[in-house]
Amino acid sequence: MRYVVVGGGIAGVSCALGLIREDRSPDSKVVLISASSHVKMVTNWHKVGQFTEQFDVQETEVSLTEDPRFELLNAVVSKWDSKKQELETTVGRIIKYDKLCIATGARPKCPWKNDRVLTIRDMDTALTLQEKLADAKNVVIVGNGGIATELVYELNNVNVTWLIRDSSISSSFFPAEAENFLLPRLKTGRTSGSKNSGILKRPEFSASPSKNQSKISGAALGPDWCTAIQLSSSEQNLGHNVDVVNNCEVFDVKFNEEVLISYEKRGKSFEVSCDVLIWATGVEPNSDLWKRDCKESGIIVDDVMKTNYPQRLRLWRRVLCEKSKRNFGNRCDCGHKPGKPATFAPTL
Repeated sequence: MRYVVVGGGIAGVSCALGLIREDRSPDSKVVLISASSHVKMVTNWHKVGQFTEQFDVQETEVSLTEDPRFELLNAVVSKWDSKKQELETTVGRIIKYDKLCIATGARPKCPWKNDRVLTIRDMDTALTLQEKLADAKNVVIVGNGGIATELVYELNNVNVTWLIRDSSISSSFFPAEAENFLLPRLKTGRTSGSKNSGILKRPEFSASPSKNQSKISGAALGPDWCTAIQLSSSEQNLGHNVDVVNNCEVFDVKFNEEVLISYEKRGKSFEVSCDVLIWATGVEPNSDLWKRDCKESGIIVDDVMKTNYPQRLRLWRRVLCEKSKRNFGNRCDCGHKPGKPATFAPTL
């Protein structure tokens, strides 16, 4: 049996290592294809109580396993032929499979493509942010999620304008009433130390440029990414200044000597300029290739991640289901009971 896993994030790596561990046949082969030379793996996994799991996330370039049946391929998939059961990479290599796992994750949403518009997704983009911040005085952050909130708190020696379309900050995580507590802390920023300073019980996060020469983003950042880079300008007298603009929508961005952002708030148009624009409005799935090369109307996935292609499984979720059955009995944590007809839903 030849398994091919596409995606070097936690899901893809966990799936590949799980297949190596579970399928002990000497004839089995597992190929992990990653667009980035950095891949992420789960270490120190153990259960805490009945329903909670604890683990560390480690980014590495070294070999994931010494098993000779495993191959890590640093490449970008450019074509999928479901009938021939093969993938083609951008360098022309053909990779055949018996079972295919797609764990290609997501990419940041960004309607404007320019070097001065930054999205934060992998370590390469985080290092680019560090470089751009060195000479910046004014930064605009668009978005109201976790990365945007963390940046507003951590950035130092720059003037920050935070544009959000919601009526309250961090609305994805907190009720509106929590703003009275959170906003003063965000406007003060970090005054000393660093995130998790003194209490971090997992491996420290380190940053180094990857060998990824493509424009495909690498594995998603972990929770401690901001501890590995300098989120500060070289200017020493600006302090931490935050201006929050809520209930607004950006409709245009112009690139001159400075970046000029036009936004609308309550029917009126406003403008704000900056040196660096950080776009943090969420992600969209990396499914373009699979949708393009799908010979049918789409790939249909049920709630245990079986598909209408018998040779293709979203094994990253399937492994979790099988594991949950062992831990929690006959029903897995995704809600599907074995033996009961699954509801199929098109996803691509």
